[in-house]
Amino acid sequence: MHECNDILSTQDVYCKWRRESLEACLYELQKMEIDEKRTRLPLDWSVDKILVRTFKASLRILFPSERRLCDRVFSGFSDVADFCFSEICRGEVVKMLNFAVEYASKDPCDVGLSNIVFMFETSCDLIPELHSLFPESVVKEAVTVRDKLEKTCRDIFMKMEDKIFCNPFVQVIVRPDATHNPMTCCVMDYLELIVEQFRKFAGRTGISYSVSDLINPIMKRLERELAARSKNYKYPALRHLFIMNNWRYIEGRAAKLGLQDLDFFQNSGPIVRQNLVLFQRNSWNMVLDLLKLEDDELVDAESIKDKLINEHIEFICSNQSTWLASADLLNEQKLIIPVVEHGKINEGNEFFFFTIWK
Repeated sequence: MHECNDILSTQDVYCKWRRESLEACLYELQKMEIDEKRTRLPLDWSVDKILVRTFKASLRILFPSERRLCDRVFSGFSDVADFCFSEICRGEVVKMLNFAVEYASKDPCDVGLSNIVFMFETSCDLIPELHSLFPESVVKEAVTVRDKLEKTCRDIFMKMEDKIFCNPFVQVIVRPDATHNPMTCCVMDYLELIVEQFRKFAGRTGISYSVSDLINPIMKRLERELAARSKNYKYPALRHLFIMNNWRYIEGRAAKLGLQDLDFFQNSGPIVRQNLVLFQRNSWNMVLDLLKLEDDELVDAESIKDKLINEHIEFICSNQSTWLASADLLNEQKLIIPVVEHGKINEGNEFFFFTIWK
């Protein structure tokens, strides 16, 4: 009886001492992580991620060390060693699981996509390690948390379209120079995030839809938004230049993400070509109409025609010289204006009236 009381007294003191020591180690580890991340200033790191990384380190390094220490201190008393280890470490495990449950229960619109996918990945990685150290009840609780995180990830992916188009950057109407719209940049930034995180998520689950299923609705909405915003430009030709500039930017970003083979992006070429035809037509319809004027009996009819043509060309030059076209658009689509001289199109000399941006 006396020996039993000594063991109980010893294990109580030991558990209290080791629990305080573990908490101190975790605190210092978190502090080191935070200081390091602040120094590097990474944009994709949050305090939440640092807490998770600290827990991963404790599960892979500190907890196994505690397990070995308990086994050595209470050698020959395996039940006591098991009890002490559980008493020392279980509290930190419960804290982390509660933190993950709270995270998974948040409104999907308020949770960062990269953060929740990171939490889900971590839960998948840590379950085998929990299984090797803790009783089945703890593992089952961790599996339940993982399933909740997976559901939250799915919900966020499916609601990304609404989240994207509520962003303040997307609300900017148009730029006066017809370059790609801030909305387009914002949408493509989100698209890059979706593709990166979906690949991580899909690798851990038996997900039934593809990244194309997520991208297509977003891009179709972007297409509608661009068409609507192009109408803010006064000149029809500028509207078509705006559409071409945006789609060239979209094609470039899609190629960097390896998405150029998706059906939606395969169809962007015809959109650019169609708007090129409409751009040229709107720029030169009046000139072509003037070229078709029939000569009458007036002696100076030809000179009047030349004057009208020259005035309209001057009008085109003065307006379109303030517009911006991407270098890729000019090189690939040959966005050029033919020289008209004495009422005839000179095919040998071609030029454009745009400032080039890259």
